[in-house]
Formats: sequence, structure tokens, C-alpha cells
Amino acid sequence: ILFSDTVGFISDLPTQLIIIPAGPLAYLPFETLVSSQGENPQLATANYLLRSSRLLYAYSATLYAHLKREPSSAPQKRLLAMAPFAGQGRGAYAQLSYSGEELAAISNYFPAEVLKDKAATRQAFLARQEACQILHLSTHAFGYAPGQVPHIIFYDSMLTIADIYKLSIPAELVVLSACQTQTGELASGEGVLGLGRAFIYAGTGSVIASLWNLNDRFTSQLIGDFYQQLAAHQTKAEALRQAKLSFLDNTDI
Repeated sequence: ILFSDTVGFISDLPTQLIIIPAGPLAYLPFETLVSSQGENPQLATANYLLRSSRLLYAYSATLYAHLKREPSSAPQKRLLAMAPFAGQGRGAYAQLSYSGEELAAISNYFPAEVLKDKAATRQAFLARQEACQILHLSTHAFGYAPGQVPHIIFYDSMLTIADIYKLSIPAELVVLSACQTQTGELASGEGVLGLGRAFIYAGTGSVIASLWNLNDRFTSQLIGDFYQQLAAHQTKAEALRQAKLSFLDNTDI
């Protein structure tokens, strides 16, 4: 990484970066680093690294090389989208009012099997996931906390990180549209032991996951833009980058 004369600002980086973060750097979204200092920068208009570079993350060089050698064996063009709380909440889990819109936006660009509310069960996911190229889960999820293992909530029950490690999930892409799906316990030499890593270990080609809690409304907009770009034959990394740029440039937000 080359630094300019102004300390703390980054310049002269390539258009695509593969980041393998160590330790607590796994919690840093590198694309939000400011690559140059503008006049009176605002949050939306700052010169983020995202504006000049595509960023991909890997858990290790070895795992990245392994995934490059062994592409997904899942059939092409099949997409499973699930939203257990689109219509109403249940127990301690609030309704995700925009989950339905999120899945509708996906269906505009890809033929998808859409399972909502009572149909979006753990067993339905397990029965279908091996036949799909893309798995999209719009739901509640929880990262690491004392006394709690990372897990994803379906309508009837949960899928824990331990469950995922035991599965074969050959999808090309898993989108975890839920809170804190990239958080987890930090392990020396391994990085974050979160849900995203578990899917990679289970054979998934790539994962989109979150570091923080998500805003239901704005997540649905960003996801719709992502799938629009993906349907236009952008790579996954570039499609996500363009969706994030659209979010930054949306003056209604």
C-alpha cells in the first residue's frame, strides 16, 4: 500500500484488492477508508477507497487458492430466497417489513424460488440448498456474544454455526441479509469464526455478510441494486461495489 505525502491517506492502489485481514482488522471495512482528502468532505461524498477499487476479503491465502481451484458444483441459474419474518414477527423476533420487497426485487432479475413466513423453515432450506447456485437469506441472525453461538433464524428454528460446518453447501454465492453475520470470536491464525466463514468451509464459493446491525428498508434497496447489477453480468464484487455507490449517491437517504 502506497501512502501520499498527506499522512493517513492512501493512493495509487489497483482497481481490485483482495484483503486477508489479521486479528481485529477483520472488523474493519477497508472500503470505507478515505483514499484522499477533499475540501469539506461529507459522509456521502468522501473519497472512499470503494470509489476507486473493488474489494474482496479472504480468510487465508490457502483457503482463497482452494476456492479458486474448486468452483461450485451447484447447478446454474437456481436461486433460493427466504424471508421468515416478511409478514409478521414471531416471539422475540420482530417483523422485517421490507423483506418481502427485497425478495420481490430479486425476482425481477432472477428466476427464484421464494419462501416467506411459515414456508421459510430450516428444513426447507436444508432440503433445497444443495441444488441452488445462489442462496439468499433475509432474516434475523446473531453473531458471537458470551454464552451464545452465531446462528441464523428460520420460521421454525435456527441454524447454528456448528450446523453449517457439518453441511455441504456448494452454492456459488450465499447472501446473508441479516445482522452481524460476519461477526464472531477472533481465533489466532484463523480470523473471525463467524457465519460467513462457516459457509466458506462448507463449500460455498463466496459470501456477502454484515459487520453491523442492518436497517431493513435500506438493506432491501441495496440488495435490489446488487441483483440488478449481477443480472447485467457484472462480477459479484463489482455488482456489490456499484450497489454501495448507488447507496452513497442516493440523496433521499
